Amino acid sequence: MIRQANIEDALFLYQIAQETGLSWSQKDFEDDLQLNRTIYFVSKEGFIGCQYILNEAEITNIAVSTKYQGKGHAKALWQMMHSFFSEKHIDTCFLEVRESNESARRFYEKIGFRLMSTRKKYYKNPVEHAMIYRWKKDE
Repeated sequence: MIRQANIEDALFLYQIAQETGLSWSQKDFEDDLQLNRTIYFVSKEGFIGCQYILNEAEITNIAVSTKYQGKGHAKALWQMMHSFFSEKHIDTCFLEVRESNESARRFYEKIGFRLMSTRKKYYKNPVEHAMIYRWKKDE
């Protein structure tokens, strides 16, 4: 079951983030969950979060526990976010991903994101380029 996350989910989000190599702290999630234009959806397998304004959004995080990866859970989380986008009339979404994260990049491309640009040396530990993707409704 996928549901909207709340502040009590911050520890779970942090634990999944740690397991999957995301650098956010529990406080980062707590702070993000309290913003007016942020929404997270969570399941026992993982989560997806975004910040949005007007008709645009940015996926800030998507993570699925390693024991559940490759089983369609990220796609289910994306479908829930996609439904939210429809409700809010969001027609454009951006995200960034490490250049070396080929499995995530393949997933994003499969669900309709297109590579837009590269931010050189954006990530630290290790230094790596960020690949900027965009999803457009009906594209």
